[in-house]
Amino acid sequence: MNLRILQTEDIFYEELKAIEDKELVKDTAVVFLDVNRLKYYNDNYGHDAGDELLRATAECLNGAFEDSSTAIISRIGGDEFVVMLVASEIELKRRIDKFNTIAKTWCGKVINGFTASIGVASTRDYPDASAEELCKIADDNMLIDKSKFYSQSGHERRKN
Repeated sequence: MNLRILQTEDIFYEELKAIEDKELVKDTAVVFLDVNRLKYYNDNYGHDAGDELLRATAECLNGAFEDSSTAIISRIGGDEFVVMLVASEIELKRRIDKFNTIAKTWCGKVINGFTASIGVASTRDYPDASAEELCKIADDNMLIDKSKFYSQSGHERRKN
């Protein structure tokens, strides 16, 4: 497996800083992902359930990106993950769809299927953006998706 999994936010941002002065290749993409309803699972089923959900997210990301030779995956805090890779628009969509499919059918001791809010930014859409700017755009897009999830699902974000 060629996948590079970075354990901490600091390591991811060190990696980001290392490429900051370099011109990004055409199909560089950043995917920000935030697990939906982690607070609900922590509050109602305990922190073991929340931990299971975070492990499930990592497993599903691995399943969706494991055959990419360029993907860098990191958990960057709480229930947020980031993936940076080089992928065509079609490949990126396929990988995100694969993640969503795996997540919906994931089964654990407490968690049976889950969703995540996802935001994407790529050099195709933002050709002059730096890697850091792509991260900011992807994060903003993820927050829009998160807001849409909570408004459409009927769940309240901060209540259990």
